[in-house]
Amino acid sequence: MLIMDAQVTGLGSQPLVSRNEFKQMHGALCALLSDIKVSIEKIMENEDWVSVLCTFTAKSPQTGKAVSISGSTRIRIGDGKLLEGYNTFDFLGLRAQLGFLPEDCFVLGLSGQKIV
Repeated sequence: MLIMDAQVTGLGSQPLVSRNEFKQMHGALCALLSDIKVSIEKIMENEDWVSVLCTFTAKSPQTGKAVSISGSTRIRIGDGKLLEGYNTFDFLGLRAQLGFLPEDCFVLGLSGQKIV
């Protein structure tokens, strides 16, 4: 459903500009987590745009710990295909929940402290 030259942003430090790059990101996420579920909380649409607020839950296979983040995406659709997407998800919080960063990493970063 994602066109070959779609512009997808907000899922990493650089825009993902191809369907293959999006698949690589998705594959890495699926390799990192298990029991992935996405719950749609709200949907709004306006002409060819759809905005979705959702909650993402999963488990860490390494620890068995449940993780949960919320986020939103705005998608432009044409001819039944995804043309572009703009995402905002709490990937920093996900990394903290998985133990890759300190739980208070957001506050540490805002205070100017280096996150170790």
